[in-house]
Parts: sequence; structure tokens; C-alpha cells
Amino acid sequence: MKHEEHQQSGRNYVPLIVVITLIGIASGISSGGDVNMFMLYGMIGFFLVFGGFKLIDLKGFADGYATYDLLAMRWRGYGYVYPFLEIALGFAMLAGLHPNWLLWTGAALMIFSGVGVLIAMRKQTDIQCACLGTVLKVPLTSVSLIENFGMAGLAIALIL
Repeated sequence: MKHEEHQQSGRNYVPLIVVITLIGIASGISSGGDVNMFMLYGMIGFFLVFGGFKLIDLKGFADGYATYDLLAMRWRGYGYVYPFLEIALGFAMLAGLHPNWLLWTGAALMIFSGVGVLIAMRKQTDIQCACLGTVLKVPLTSVSLIENFGMAGLAIALIL
């Protein structure tokens, strides 16, 4: 990769860093020092913000997601449904509905998505990550894996 391309690629991650930082700060302030609440608020922020960004260009997200998600590859409609699933999970958790089944649902959703990312990365295909819809222009990398499996890990940690 040329120096200019590498530099541009690094700049492309700035929106993701800003979003994650703001979610982390808001979660820290809201949690009052309670680690479980910090994790829960982080998940809520993630689901609402990341789902919301996907809605900005729903068709673009669905097209991009279908390049690596196992279900969206086979049923294009899943790419249109997925952002609403994230947002529904976020609002359900925000409303105080975070029983174990809801957390397991979030974990399963993120693990399933992460498996698609892992398979696509193993094939070494040049695919754009759809994590923030079409707003973020970065390749599918380990950042996507951390996003998916990290969220699943948070959900499971809250259950245990």
C-alpha cells in the first residue's frame, strides 16, 4: 500500500473513532461508575447509533452488507431489516427491557454477523465494511471483527 493510500485509510477511521469515543464517554457518565451499566449503555449507544447510520442510505447498506453477511447474501431483505433489529435492541435495552433472552438475542445477532465478516476476511476479498452504513468508507478488517464479537462479549458478560 502506498503511503498516500495508507494515510487516507487511516483518516477514514476518524468517524468510527469519534462515534465510539462519544458512546464511551456518554456510557461512562450515565453509568455512575457501575461497570455493568457502562457495558449496557455502551451496547445501547452502539445499537442506536450504528443502526441509525445504516438508515441514512438503507439500500447502500443492504447492498454492502450482502457482500459478506451470510443471511443477507441469500436473502437481500435481511440487509433492509438488520438496522431495525439493532435499533429495536437499543430501544428495548434503553426502556429497561434487558432480560437474558434480549441479551442472548443481541449476542447471537452479533456473532452471526461476525462469522460472515470472518469468512469474508479469510477469503481476502476487498470488501467495504458496512458498520456505519455508507457513511464510513473503510475495508472489512479486524476492526469489524472486534465490533461484532466485542458486542457479543458485552452481552454475554452482562448475562453472566
